[in-house]
Amino acid sequence: MPTLNLSISELMELSYVKDLEKIMYAIRQFKGEVKGIEGDNIIVELEPDRPDILCVEGLARAIRSFLEICYPKFPFSAFKNPNIEVYVGNVKLRPYIACAIIRDMRIDNNFIKSLMNMQEALHITIGRNRRKVAIGIHDYDKIEPPIMYMEVNGDEKMIPLDMSEELSLREILVKHPKGKTYAGLLKGELYPVYIDAKGIFSFPPVINGERTRVTEKTRNLFIELTGIDENAVTQTLNVLVCNILERGGVLEKVVVKYPTCSKITPDLNFRHIDINLEDFRKLIGLNISVEEAFKLLRKMG
Repeated sequence: MPTLNLSISELMELSYVKDLEKIMYAIRQFKGEVKGIEGDNIIVELEPDRPDILCVEGLARAIRSFLEICYPKFPFSAFKNPNIEVYVGNVKLRPYIACAIIRDMRIDNNFIKSLMNMQEALHITIGRNRRKVAIGIHDYDKIEPPIMYMEVNGDEKMIPLDMSEELSLREILVKHPKGKTYAGLLKGELYPVYIDAKGIFSFPPVINGERTRVTEKTRNLFIELTGIDENAVTQTLNVLVCNILERGGVLEKVVVKYPTCSKITPDLNFRHIDINLEDFRKLIGLNISVEEAFKLLRKMG
């Protein structure tokens, strides 16, 4: 089970709940377990079947819904139509991508920590330790379009995150800690990268570039995902975007241009699921009405 170390004060601020007992009660209703409290931190174990709540932002949204304080409003009204295109080459290793831009963010150190935790929780769950899906989040203002996702030779170079030295992609796989960890996910002589007019800024599923590091001065985020499962890539971006937007900001969609087609991401349109209420009653063992079913579904956040 994923374990989260969350700030109690942040959780209270984002959930609008100042009573810690109520927060812990709601967490238990989401099959979570409070493992401990240390100062302002609460340590929580949650099931991996709700990846949308594996961060303080998503958990706070779920708590608000469960306690019927307020319900999320989807799709978001604050968004811009796509103005940026990402061109996709013939990438065989991780062929599917999805991207988004979130503008006008107010970023502090707590949010950066939460962003990192959010990424890792999604990497572990939906992403299957980055094999299925990998995420990169960048300072968009440090990127110079056009943006391309393509395969390049291992001799191409970049400055990886947390380093000042330019390394070839092959060198990253043997010298950088993340390279050593995820080198096994890459096969062959060509490697997938995101590249702009200045050069490579992301080497998925391994490491981002130092040039586009997110800091407290960052105002606009560029989010990119790659993977081997298109649905998983799409769903992960949706979860990530919705959780980040709990902090504010304006979503801008991106046109992803494959060699044979184009897609706009993220796709936050509703999906409709038809449920036979009688089957539902038999499954849960309760004779609930349509109104009760609707209320309970809304409380799921």
